[in-house]
Amino acid sequence: MNTEKIKTLLFDIRLWILVLLLIRLENIDLAPLDEHSWRQTITLGVARNYLEWDANFFHPRTVICDSRGGIQAQEFPLFNYCIFLLWKIFGAHDWCYRLLSLIVASFGLFAFSKIARRLTDEKASLFATVIFGVSVAFMYARKGMPDVFAVSLVLMGIDWGWRYFEEKNVAINPFFPANSPRIVVQNACSLHVSFACGPFFE
Repeated sequence: MNTEKIKTLLFDIRLWILVLLLIRLENIDLAPLDEHSWRQTITLGVARNYLEWDANFFHPRTVICDSRGGIQAQEFPLFNYCIFLLWKIFGAHDWCYRLLSLIVASFGLFAFSKIARRLTDEKASLFATVIFGVSVAFMYARKGMPDVFAVSLVLMGIDWGWRYFEEKNVAINPFFPANSPRIVVQNACSLHVSFACGPFFE
């Protein structure tokens, strides 16, 4: 491999995203015992209740609220439900939600790099993505919380939307639900409001 190929490889953001992903696979089945264990417990409790109590997507049940059988208004439970589906297939293991979050975060980082490359040059985009990725990959992407999952969907939605306006390609139309995670996030806001207003219409 000559110097030019090595240089090209080192400046390929996909390599660094893969490195960050592989590094964080260490001890991936550890229990959620860290400074955010309380928040992860709430998220994972909803997934557990999907598994053990009721798999109705629109009835997320928390482990800390006794009213209405634990059903409460909360963030859009897409992350919780994905964990439930993984647990249903593989069993209730901690690596399921960690791996899910890491994979989605990796796609989010790649989308971030493409957004940054549109605004700056390739080298600045690489440095920005690695710096952002170190924070995300080493701190939050391994946690059982929907934050990184949601932000990654938003980044992918922005990237696809930007591509659509550049290329005018119907296949990547940001208003086509199958191709736009942004639609999921927007619907999440609407559903959050509807959940919160539910008690007033009973």
